[in-house]
Amino acid sequence: MTFTALSRRGFSLALTFAGEATQSLLHFALNIALLRRLPPVSYGAFAIVMLIGGIALTYIRAVAAMPASLAIGRSRSRSAAALHEILFGSAACLLALLIAGATVPAAYYWLGVDGIPPAGFLAAWCVRSYLRASTLAQGRIDASLVGDITFATTGALLSAGLLLRFPAHALEASFTALMFANWLGSAAILAARRVRPRLILGLRLRRRYRRLGGLLSWSALSVTATNLQGQGMAILVAAFAGPTAYAPIAASLVLFVPIRLLGVALANLTQPQIAAALARGQTTTILRESVLWCALAVIGSLLYASVILLASPWLGGEILRTPSAHRVLELAALVTTVATASVMPRIGLEALGRFRRFAAISLVSATIGMAVTTAVLAVSGPDWALLGALASESTLLLLAWFAMARALMPVRPPIRRAAPQATALTRPGKSAVFK
Repeated sequence: MTFTALSRRGFSLALTFAGEATQSLLHFALNIALLRRLPPVSYGAFAIVMLIGGIALTYIRAVAAMPASLAIGRSRSRSAAALHEILFGSAACLLALLIAGATVPAAYYWLGVDGIPPAGFLAAWCVRSYLRASTLAQGRIDASLVGDITFATTGALLSAGLLLRFPAHALEASFTALMFANWLGSAAILAARRVRPRLILGLRLRRRYRRLGGLLSWSALSVTATNLQGQGMAILVAAFAGPTAYAPIAASLVLFVPIRLLGVALANLTQPQIAAALARGQTTTILRESVLWCALAVIGSLLYASVILLASPWLGGEILRTPSAHRVLELAALVTTVATASVMPRIGLEALGRFRRFAAISLVSATIGMAVTTAVLAVSGPDWALLGALASESTLLLLAWFAMARALMPVRPPIRRAAPQATALTRPGKSAVFK
């Protein structure tokens, strides 16, 4: 690869990460603002809706964005790529409507809040997520970045304006601001690409998904295993303990979102290098550099966690000022650090194509984590529920590193015993060879 091509790829990577960082920064800032403004029950409801949204996005990617990206990448013409984008985008819109429809009664009866604003927010978030992924698949990083900046800017302005104008309805105002910001971000992407939104429904869409049944089944299974591994503890606490008990856990995890971004950046930076080293057969180099990057990431996570633990009384408001909440924060720091240490083996297994192996590891880790969480909730309480997440992340860390090391271990050729030498017995006028 030439220096020019490498520079172009690095610039594209920087633009993509900048887009991820802008939208993550908006969510992080809004969470901090609501932490200081909302009571625990309201902030817990907000965090649960965000949790549902994050899980919904994984299924949008599994059943729409991922197959669209593959189909667009294999297309031989722009018209074919556009058709794939519209077909899978129609499926994403239908799934977004289903998610929004299920959110309305769930928010009203489970969380005790008006279900319309969170439902509208989730639908808009799902549609923008798909549109962003398909735009990146089309190679339009500039249009994706325009959408991200539009979303972050309008979201910040709308959130600030509505929170100041309706302080007594901060929860509904936040969802409304995020809903409009997501729709405006989607509109900005379409405007930058100069395309109009279109939908294709009916028989054509059903035929496409009927042909992709096997691939999407594996994809959905892998996503489900990953969600259970990463969010199993949060799902159990939110379902059985309620918004108030989930509030300090959500607040603690939110404060460590920048460490998650560090993991994303690490994956984007090192995965191409691992793939290139694999092509050259440099397995020892991969293991050595993976250990080095893992150590640097863990050190960075511990330093950041130390700062957050010291500053938590000023960041989290009343939700993080109790002794039990501080214990939750310490456990969240430990969970995040362990999760950071498992980034390198995860991307290594992906580069090796061991997707089923990683799905199996995630499922085992999720089972252990949810079992520990259930036991903790039954014996103690939600303050110690993060022990389940710690058990899950620790299991994933050990199994993933073992699987990666075993996959990269140089295979020694089997020892072959030398064939016995032929023995010749010579008689006068006759010879015989016995083997």
